[in-house]
Amino acid sequence: YTPGNVGYRFASLFPVRVITTVWAQLFRALGTLAFINTATAEVSASKYYPTPILGPVLYGILLGNMGAFFSKGVHLHLEKGMPWPVENGFVV
Repeated sequence: YTPGNVGYRFASLFPVRVITTVWAQLFRALGTLAFINTATAEVSASKYYPTPILGPVLYGILLGNMGAFFSKGVHLHLEKGMPWPVENGFVV
């Protein structure tokens, strides 16, 4: 709480909300990339394809969506189509 709700008024400004959202997504994406790189280093490649793909990609997708999967369940999380965090896991 701040006197006269100065903190709330400042945080409600559009540029502050945009900057906060961008930094939060950047933090999330960099954390996901770090975990994917760790999974890539730990998972060995198969004899058919020299680069491990399935494990690190699946790990990244699950990492970005595990909270929603546990709180809502898979069916409720995906009932209205593919949510942005799932797409973000594919892109990262």
